[in-house]
Amino acid sequence: MNGEGLSDRAKETAGAERDHADEAYWDASWRRDAPTPVDLDDARLRNHVNLRLGRLLDHVLAGLPDRRPGWRTFRSQDNGAAAGPKAPPPPGQSQPVVIEAGCGGSAWLPVFAQRHGCAVIGVDYSARGCALARATLEQAGAPGRVIQADLFDPPAELAGCADVVFSQGLAEHFSPTSALTARLAWLLKPGGLALTIVPNMRGLTGLAQRLADRQIFNLHVPLNPMELARAHAEAGLTPLEHGWLGTLNLGVVNCSGLPRAVARPLTLTFAGVSMAAWALERALRAELPNGLTSPQAYCVARKPGA
Repeated sequence: MNGEGLSDRAKETAGAERDHADEAYWDASWRRDAPTPVDLDDARLRNHVNLRLGRLLDHVLAGLPDRRPGWRTFRSQDNGAAAGPKAPPPPGQSQPVVIEAGCGGSAWLPVFAQRHGCAVIGVDYSARGCALARATLEQAGAPGRVIQADLFDPPAELAGCADVVFSQGLAEHFSPTSALTARLAWLLKPGGLALTIVPNMRGLTGLAQRLADRQIFNLHVPLNPMELARAHAEAGLTPLEHGWLGTLNLGVVNCSGLPRAVARPLTLTFAGVSMAAWALERALRAELPNGLTSPQAYCVARKPGA
């Protein structure tokens, strides 16, 4: 593992990381077909979770260092309203680079390329996950690269190349968490931003997962927003914003370990309860992020130096 550019705390944990979910687990977990690319123009209720994350991405990407005209400095008081697709950069000016770390099975790479005009790179150590990510890019007609690599032994070309590193459902599988966030920091340019999202395994989502399949629950390190922010700080990044994301989404609970006669009605119940909560959010024009029911925690952090 290359320690160049790591904080002292991150160097202490280098090589001591533990991956709770190995490559075989992920290869067995991915769907047979590539996921449908996220469509942020789809306003239907079933797309509610994607629209929420889309607003957060608009918010974060609007806060990149001023590498392109109109890209403002990050302010935590921004309301995160959707900004719409970005115009292409002027001739001779490079595109911002976004890396999705742990991109296997993700449907978000095309969003970064087509909505935000970014050069996208997906990184995952699962061959199956990489194949699905490439297929999703192809399905969307979006440019991008997908690299099969271990973040703890990455290609040297990725060092300090990213304006944004995005990960969702990755950091919670490693102990200590700072070992993983240090690798995210290694990918960033000075002034670049990390957006890290993890499931809320301390709240209702975690309780439901523990009851549905304790083995899958045990693959996760429960983290709250403060702990996630601390892991970024220990990796040498400066946390800018952290918190709970959304009000409720029990659709993320994995019931595959239960008998089919139990799993299917339980999954449908979780989906129905979640959609009722989303409909209420829309009616009230407000979300209620909280430690009990929110499905995810997130942190935005900047790499010093720009």
